[in-house]
Amino acid sequence: MDLTVWILEKDPKQVSALKRLWSGTCGSGVSLRSFSSFEELKAASAARLPDLICGDLLMLCEKGTESIRLCRELGPVDLMVITSSRLSSSFTLAQRCGIIDYILYPYDPERLRRSILRYLKLRSSFLPAAYTTQLRIDSFLFSGPSSSRRLAASSNRPSPSGVASVLDALLHAPGGLEVKELTARLSMSRTTLLKDLDFLEAQGLIQKRPVHTGQKGRPRWIYLLGGE
Repeated sequence: MDLTVWILEKDPKQVSALKRLWSGTCGSGVSLRSFSSFEELKAASAARLPDLICGDLLMLCEKGTESIRLCRELGPVDLMVITSSRLSSSFTLAQRCGIIDYILYPYDPERLRRSILRYLKLRSSFLPAAYTTQLRIDSFLFSGPSSSRRLAASSNRPSPSGVASVLDALLHAPGGLEVKELTARLSMSRTTLLKDLDFLEAQGLIQKRPVHTGQKGRPRWIYLLGGE
């Protein structure tokens, strides 16, 4: 899955931390760029908008909390707020601007990682020109980042970069792929792949269907993007 993410943050240490989290979760499927002011970001957006802008969208502008409104006015781009502002009015304003998430500094890296995985679910579950169902919409709307706390806390949880790689492979294979095809494409062991597939299926991100060959024996499965 190819994503373009812009980070709006003036602290170099925070920029480095955010880049590590995004690249560690999405692997090579994310393109990252950072800006220390809204004015710089706005100038760059004249050429092309990113998929998502994350960072302190409330503070890095001469107009203060108006900066998130200005981010929204850039066009169809997703917004993830990571801020030190604990004012209820700031959160309310951010919600009205259609944010993906609102995270407070100092943040728990695992909390942000879950938010990134949820965003990947959003991107993969609602593809352009594709139909959806009320069940899929409700599954996304009413399962926030904290819903994966139990899985995230498990010592046996899959690698975020591995999960992102599997999603990316299925995104580029509308007809689905079998386990042997995925292992070959991703250079991944069967055991690791099956763990990632089980995780993605439990999260409602993928589905599997039997392959009917007319032969007896263990069933073969094909994996496709999108849950039931």
